[in-house]
Amino acid sequence: MTTPYEDMVEANLRFPMLFRVAVWLHRLRLADRLLRVMLERRMTMLLESETVVRDLATFAREVIGPMIGDDATRNVVEFVGKRLEMLHDEIDVIRLQYPGYTRAMESILLMRAGVRRERTQYRRLFDEGIIGTDLHRSLDRELDHRMRGLATPPPVDLGLTPTDLLGKVPLFAALDGRQSAAIERCLRGRLALPDEVIAAVGERGNAMYFIASGVLEVTGLEHEVLLSNGQFFGELALIAPTRRRSTEIVARSFCRLLILSRRDFKRLAKNDPALERTIRDAADRQLGEGFRKSVPEELDWSGDGSDKPEAT
Repeated sequence: MTTPYEDMVEANLRFPMLFRVAVWLHRLRLADRLLRVMLERRMTMLLESETVVRDLATFAREVIGPMIGDDATRNVVEFVGKRLEMLHDEIDVIRLQYPGYTRAMESILLMRAGVRRERTQYRRLFDEGIIGTDLHRSLDRELDHRMRGLATPPPVDLGLTPTDLLGKVPLFAALDGRQSAAIERCLRGRLALPDEVIAAVGERGNAMYFIASGVLEVTGLEHEVLLSNGQFFGELALIAPTRRRSTEIVARSFCRLLILSRRDFKRLAKNDPALERTIRDAADRQLGEGFRKSVPEELDWSGDGSDKPEAT
């Protein structure tokens, strides 16, 4: 059973509705700006909260501790410590996908903290009569100018265009320029959120997914199976669209995916048999014996599969 404090912490870390709206707009190819803004806001919130919670832990030990006793202090420090761990986990989730942006954001927040500390020191010097009013005002104006320069977070590049992601999938590394251009026109980039279900049990798939970066879990199996950079899933959706999924694919981090729809795959198969063979061979290797057991031998990759019975 969780405490109200733990419930509050978890609620604060959930993705707000506006963040999900931003993801929806991005996937409909309507706008990317809101998603970038929401990601910037989330990272700012996480990093600022980390600083506050770390200071809170020190405050609990050094100031509150002598007033409430050792047992109560240990409980407070434990709760705060758990919150700090949760913040670290959320920060790491973004850092794995956008390390350069995270470093830039951390640098800006450190500089902001430095300006605040410098302002406090100037105020102390003024209160003690060491510096005069005019000098204090001049120093304050300089700090205001520096803080304005640090007010805007660094821009985040979502890196979700097929051009950005194509090179991260080893399957496409050997393609020539013409084939790369052909597959690039067919692929769509997608950002998946942590704990998002990408492919649900019982649904009929209509696309194959390539993982440019991130970690996903295949649930519904006897043992845990994780998929990560360079791997793919949903290959049967291209050749047996009437089959229903018996497993579920869930994102365990922010994931950048490339999506190849069945319709676009059929177009590729018609225009470039060699490229179609590349994808088919990769799927065959991944599925192995399971592929031959699951798909009728006579099933044509370029056919629509609509006359085949559904899997039980």
